[in-house]
Amino acid sequence: MRILQLITRSEIGGAQSVARGLCEGLSARGHELILASGPEGGGQAWQGLPDSIALASLPHLVRRLAPARDLLALAEISGLYARLKPDIIHLHTSKAAALGRLAPGRGRAALVYTMHGYDQLRVSNRKFLAIDRALSGAGAKLVAVSAQDRAAMKADGYPEPIVIPNGVLSPASGRDDEAARSMRRLREKGLPIVLCLARDAPPKRPDLFIQAASILRGKASFAWAGNTGHYGSSDVSWLGAVEGAASLWPLADIACLASDHEGLPMSVLEAMAAGLPTVASAVGGIPEALSGTCGRAVENDAGAFAAALLAYIEDEGQRKAAGAMAKARWAGMYSASAMADAYESLYETLLARRSTKYGKGSA
Repeated sequence: MRILQLITRSEIGGAQSVARGLCEGLSARGHELILASGPEGGGQAWQGLPDSIALASLPHLVRRLAPARDLLALAEISGLYARLKPDIIHLHTSKAAALGRLAPGRGRAALVYTMHGYDQLRVSNRKFLAIDRALSGAGAKLVAVSAQDRAAMKADGYPEPIVIPNGVLSPASGRDDEAARSMRRLREKGLPIVLCLARDAPPKRPDLFIQAASILRGKASFAWAGNTGHYGSSDVSWLGAVEGAASLWPLADIACLASDHEGLPMSVLEAMAAGLPTVASAVGGIPEALSGTCGRAVENDAGAFAAALLAYIEDEGQRKAAGAMAKARWAGMYSASAMADAYESLYETLLARRSTKYGKGSA
């Protein structure tokens, strides 16, 4: 199959991780992958991609509404369709999905649109919501990343989405750089380490993490990787921007993520893959991922976070048991290979339908 993955920005983020993971996983299975994105992010999320995956630039594709640029981006996408003649066009993020569905020239390519966190659109990006809903009948197979998102989308009038959870690789171990050395210095204190890997921008809630760390002062060490801001709290070790931060998970004991809304965050899945229990906000697909056995999904209250963390901090047996269940659940449901299997199966189903509709020569 010739598969085009189309996404708005190339900054490091959850949607980009899914697009990249699919490219790597499906390319390794012999499919031809092309990854197209706009200029925002500077290609950061694509660094180190195998040469077998082609990159395509869409210079006028930006996240904000910009009518003049959007018309030029529409023409760029249309030209890409005509040049590549893909079998599958997989759209990620709302702006790329809108233009990707509107662009002429896709021929008989099957369209797939993954909604990476419905609340991101419904709550934080409402100006695109009406556009997205209006285009929901444009022929793209809609994918939700969690049952929670699927239910919310159906309630809001979207046609029947299917659920394909995000998937991640098992984090590498043996890291040895300043961030890893900072984590090892925390280990020397003899306390369990609570780690958050996230950008410190909305919808993430570093304020709740700081407050929970203050409540639990002296009981655990707290660290955050991915921050760009500077905070006055001495209860948290701020590691800053860390490339390949997932490899820090094996150096921690408990994962934590406070956020106002999420789809199915990659950091939670990475922590599960590393065998860590997670305490996180009860939003989006987090409660179903943790399932009540792999961690705790709590309300966005510092006291609730502190209480849930304390249970794992004080009971090593409970912590390790939850971590083991998390790793087993990741292997069965949230691995990168499971995600690639599910999308490959979807693509094949869509192509089989195309073949039935247009004749065998279209497959």
